[in-house]
Amino acid sequence: MNELSVVTAVLVLLQSTVFPYISLRVSAYPETDEMNTELNDQAENYYNMYNQYYGYSKEEFLTKSGFGSERAFIEYLRLQYRRTQYTVDYIKEQITDKEIEKYYEDKVYGDINTKHILVKVSSSATDEEKKEAAGKLDEAVRYLNDHGLGNFLA
Repeated sequence: MNELSVVTAVLVLLQSTVFPYISLRVSAYPETDEMNTELNDQAENYYNMYNQYYGYSKEEFLTKSGFGSERAFIEYLRLQYRRTQYTVDYIKEQITDKEIEKYYEDKVYGDINTKHILVKVSSSATDEEKKEAAGKLDEAVRYLNDHGLGNFLA
């Protein structure tokens, strides 16, 4: 049994035992033309990738991945699509934009402490190109000053 088959088996087991509530929400994500187009595109991407890297035909990919048919593979992708939609909706309900912004300010960006702003131009840059780069730097400084961030330039 290959890795994708094992993953598929585990997901099916989890679907039937640990995550039954997700199944109840399938009706919240009805099948649409957009969904079907995206699933078919995903399937084609898999087929092409496995053909490119391993030389597998579509049938070889399906067999070696543990899918009895293309329909079974599309159904697997459909389940994954719905799970992803559910996850996105759940996260949107649980986390506010302000919490995300606060996280990025506190954890990702933090305080910025810089002493220099460098603008790179080619050694063969014309005077016009050098003036353009200086203009971009001036624009950045104006933006920082206009938004109360000029103290970073001290």
